[in-house]
Amino acid sequence: MFPPVFYISNSSKLESYICKYLNETNIEYIYQYKSDEYPFVCDYYFPTKKIYVEINGTWTHNNHPFNPDNKKDIETLNQWIEKSKNSKYYSNAIYVWTDLDVRKRNFAIHHNINLVEIFSSDKNVCINKIINLLK
Repeated sequence: MFPPVFYISNSSKLESYICKYLNETNIEYIYQYKSDEYPFVCDYYFPTKKIYVEINGTWTHNNHPFNPDNKKDIETLNQWIEKSKNSKYYSNAIYVWTDLDVRKRNFAIHHNINLVEIFSSDKNVCINKIINLLK
């Protein structure tokens, strides 16, 4: 099922661009997919390969998965905690990077779900990674 228009409400410009590319190249996918198998909404699901894809293209995901054993990640977290005292955006970023993304990742690992996270805001990088996944 393809989204009918280029710009999809409640999506980022990056996600809309990726949808447009997938539609133009007739790649089968489901946008904003949630299933019994994976109870989180993922950005894209590719049913022929059973691949769930999350585009982590905003700063709230940082540029890599959070690792509580990584000294730099803890330093970043502490900086965000300090900034969150005056900014709800940093509070949200802390939740996304250190909680929600971690729960999604761990659920996928423990349930043998093929979840791929793409940490980029560059549309060409995202599309190339998706194309390589589908080969």
